[in-house]
Amino acid sequence: MRRRAWVAPVLVFGAMLVALSAVRLSDRAPAQVVPATQRDVFSAERAFAHLQDLLKENVPHPAGSVANAAIGNRIVEKLERFGYEPQVQEGLQCSTLAPGCAFVRNIIAVRKGREAGKAVMVTAHYDSVPASAAAADDGAGVAVMLELAERLAQREPLLHDIVFLFSDGEEAGLLGATLFAEKHPLMQRIGLVLNVEARGVSGPALMFETGANNARLIDLVAAIPRPVTSSIHVEVYRRMPNDTDYSIYRRAGVPGLNFAFTRGASLYHSVRDDLQRLDRTTLQHLGESVSAVLMRAGETPWEALAAQTDATYVDIGALMLLRWPSTWNLPLALLGLAGVVALALWRAPLQLRSAAWALLTLAAAAIVALVFGWLLSWPLGHWPDTHPLDHPYPWPGRIALIAAGVLTALVCARWPGRRAGTAALLSMAWLVLAMLTIATALLLPGATYVCLLPVVVYAVAGLLESRVRRTHGTLPIVAACAAFFVAAYLALHHFAMVEVVLGFKLSHVKIAVLTLLIWPLLPLAVHFEHSVGSRSALLASAATTVLAALIAMNVPSHTVDRPRGASLAYVQDEHGAQWQIESHAGPGEETLRAMGFDREAHEIEQYGVVRTKTQVRPATSLDLPQPMVEIDADLERDDQRIVQGRIRSGRSAHILGLAFAADAPLTRVAIEDQPVLVARPRSAEVIRVFGAGDQILRFEIIADPSQPLAFIVFDDDALPTEGEAAQMLAKRPVTAAPLQFGDHAVVLRRVTL
Repeated sequence: MRRRAWVAPVLVFGAMLVALSAVRLSDRAPAQVVPATQRDVFSAERAFAHLQDLLKENVPHPAGSVANAAIGNRIVEKLERFGYEPQVQEGLQCSTLAPGCAFVRNIIAVRKGREAGKAVMVTAHYDSVPASAAAADDGAGVAVMLELAERLAQREPLLHDIVFLFSDGEEAGLLGATLFAEKHPLMQRIGLVLNVEARGVSGPALMFETGANNARLIDLVAAIPRPVTSSIHVEVYRRMPNDTDYSIYRRAGVPGLNFAFTRGASLYHSVRDDLQRLDRTTLQHLGESVSAVLMRAGETPWEALAAQTDATYVDIGALMLLRWPSTWNLPLALLGLAGVVALALWRAPLQLRSAAWALLTLAAAAIVALVFGWLLSWPLGHWPDTHPLDHPYPWPGRIALIAAGVLTALVCARWPGRRAGTAALLSMAWLVLAMLTIATALLLPGATYVCLLPVVVYAVAGLLESRVRRTHGTLPIVAACAAFFVAAYLALHHFAMVEVVLGFKLSHVKIAVLTLLIWPLLPLAVHFEHSVGSRSALLASAATTVLAALIAMNVPSHTVDRPRGASLAYVQDEHGAQWQIESHAGPGEETLRAMGFDREAHEIEQYGVVRTKTQVRPATSLDLPQPMVEIDADLERDDQRIVQGRIRSGRSAHILGLAFAADAPLTRVAIEDQPVLVARPRSAEVIRVFGAGDQILRFEIIADPSQPLAFIVFDDDALPTEGEAAQMLAKRPVTAAPLQFGDHAVVLRRVTL
């Protein structure tokens, strides 16, 4: 075999090594746990000890619960022991953001700085969803804050005041943050917010959200020893419906940085989000990341943090942060395009026929990749019925998709790539990527680096190569190889990254990310066709794809540590009672069979108003008391119907609420004079009040008087685990676990006026 015949196999093998490196970085936190005895830096051991103290009962603690009050008291005791004078801000807070209310208790401590003025605020929420002990979400954030508060209390003050806000009611609708933002005088002094969150139990600590004009804030992030972030996260998150406490401050115009970890998403809001499963290396990386930013921000004058532009940035293997102002994106993209055009004219000239075949090859590669991805979605995602965001053994599926991406390039290189030729494919592939760079610079600035970096490498390396190899028409193969490696790294890095939002059931979407690898590989595959495009290489790629897919189809898709969600709900109304299974991605046949449910899903109305499908079975009535409702006024005024009344749980349930169907003629709903709805709902609305207990709550409904008014009063609490419920819960497989509201009992009362 001639020497150059080895080049392409080495390229493919190198791409696989890049894949392993990129995916490994996305799975694990790049940190080592610092022992508690080392006092000069952040220690996950000390932080974890704080968390053990807080969560010693290992029970759920939603806002307004006795368990949450106990945890809040422990936070206060620790802060006092550190030398702080913590404040407690409490009250009933409602919101229209996620319609509902909660009885919340915020805990605030301030470490005075050397100068008066604006303050840096670090915040995390200490409440949980009703199903979870929440060691990760957001016990990890609280533990980080306690460790930082203790360290700051033992050192000289920073330049600025540091505010520690342990917020309550985040899971109920960002209510603690709302209470602080609307009613606490410190809010007017907050100049920067560092929010700490979680959406899993492991993985690197990712800085995933900032506000506008963030260029100087990203300089703070660059101080992190092992930064993990990119501006594409900000672009994507801005377009998602998700919210954290920082959403409240961002809407108020306060700059901020939002941190979270996201691996192990099947434990998110699950009963198994506990101390045992929280990765301590993740806690270390989270703590040292927030600590590095806090220490630098605390010593940076406010005028130095002001900027008029965003930054475009990406970490390089968690070793450093590559960044530049977003205003540079378009000029750099145009320069990259100019370089690619120069190489196309000078080194790889296009002809009409070959250019058409090259475009056809690029289009065919994108389509073939999507087809391969869709076909693989069945053995990788549908047949094993995987979690939509998580897998206990993801490597076989990852390898199958990466191998399918390589196979796509090899298949398309043989035909129609061979007809296009190396020169045309080389020029056209990089021209298309250069044009995509310009498009992203204009439409999605934070994503520009994905195409910009390989295009710039190809253009610069190609021009340098051309000065060395002056013969006209000599292809810039060295430049193409260098740019391919950059493109492969970015493609595989983002391929691993999208697992946060895309599971193997959407493999056709996941594999689309690999287009950035496939297109630069096509001209190289054609150029080295006698080695890479050989039948043996095709067979090897195909065999790897099939074998990895077969393994993925047969490894467990759910385990004790990566369970599927399956909560048991008892629902009682005037017509009787039934059992329902609640799961955001399906409870699985094993769970249904074990707990006595039919496989067929039935259309139901959750809380009497939300139409959905799930498995149900009759229940022996527990004869739980109905919630109380009393109408105090029902009158018309100024062409509006005003209904005022009171509600109370009949069993001191933790959650009490109102539910309205999608066609309810509402214009406003308020609880205790605080609005929860201010416009006619487009869909069914369920309004919950957390921490209701035996309290009487006043409500007011303003509606269209020309239509009848009907609504549901309900209460919701933990499921009594005895009798029929105990028998069903004992049969639930260990690979399934309650999530969100947990195993709970709901009592509905219909009201028609």
